[in-house]
Amino acid sequence: MRAVTSRSDYVFKPDHSFQFKDVGGSGPAGAMTFGTESDTGTWSVKHDVLPLAGAQRTRRDLLIGAARTPEGKRTLFLMPEHSGWSLQPGAIGMSGEL
Repeated sequence: MRAVTSRSDYVFKPDHSFQFKDVGGSGPAGAMTFGTESDTGTWSVKHDVLPLAGAQRTRRDLLIGAARTPEGKRTLFLMPEHSGWSLQPGAIGMSGEL
């Protein structure tokens, strides 16, 4: 059996800076290989797109939703930029990141 797992955390600050950390793993159950990625930079919002200008890389995400948690924190539902950006329910479920 093969397994894949990942977790991405963003911190967006009021001064338009951000911090990002991603941890992921894949491989056979019991012998997974793990890796990490981190970045810092600036963020902005242009229409429904969240551009991130990081020190390591630049990316753009489509803002699909922005709800509040019971603790009052903002939770973003993002779709990373790709040639097939689509708001069809299946595409959001496959490509979206909470």
